[in-house]
Amino acid sequence: MSTAPITGEDPTFASWHELEAWERDRVAKCCALGPHALNPVGLLLATADRITRVRAAHAHLERKP
Repeated sequence: MSTAPITGEDPTFASWHELEAWERDRVAKCCALGPHALNPVGLLLATADRITRVRAAHAHLERKP
């Protein structure tokens, strides 16, 4: 389970592994809520936007091949 803040702020991570775990958690929550959301497409787009924003902020942690 993610340790990211619930306040809506973008989380910060110490490793790329933590970021990937947070992403999986967000996607799972989005999939679970999607059918029950008032605007499932909006929920999906907001989730994708947040993941993109957080990944960009943590690009320095990304594993290099």
